[in-house]
Amino acid sequence: MNYYMDFEFHEYKNSRGVNTIEPISMGLVREDGKSLYILFDDFDMWRAWGNTWLRENVFKTIAEEHEVDLENPMQFEEVFDTSQAEAALRILSFIGEDKSPKFHVFYGDYDWVVFCWLFGRMIDLPKHFPYYAIDLKQEMDRLGMEDLEDDGKHSALGDAFYIMEMHKLVIKNDN
Repeated sequence: MNYYMDFEFHEYKNSRGVNTIEPISMGLVREDGKSLYILFDDFDMWRAWGNTWLRENVFKTIAEEHEVDLENPMQFEEVFDTSQAEAALRILSFIGEDKSPKFHVFYGDYDWVVFCWLFGRMIDLPKHFPYYAIDLKQEMDRLGMEDLEDDGKHSALGDAFYIMEMHKLVIKNDN
């Protein structure tokens, strides 16, 4: 089965000067339209809140989705409720008995890295998971296709549905 995935994340240099990526939210949509939306609670909220782009885009969208006051970041702590370890278990439950999932992303190199990290190292992925995600942007470039216009919001779940729609167009144009 096909799965469409997007993350919103915070990328920064940690206190040791090492680049890191912390997931904020994840959207995962199955080809049948069922979805999983996760808001992580184990990222550095205050560091991420200090990032103007995240505050004006990602946190603004989450505030709208959950009716949280964007001016009161303390309210956000109530909607972020899933650790990375719990997210891995929720993903496994969502995928269920599917022994050959195919993951699709859009400009998804970082998304795939963050996804793999939920399970540990890439080699720690469940045995039936592939070691790669299919990047639809690459497929669209190969086919000479333009991106679909999106709503401009930075919602991991909304973007996962957008990726599903783009996949339908790629299939149509590749035949």
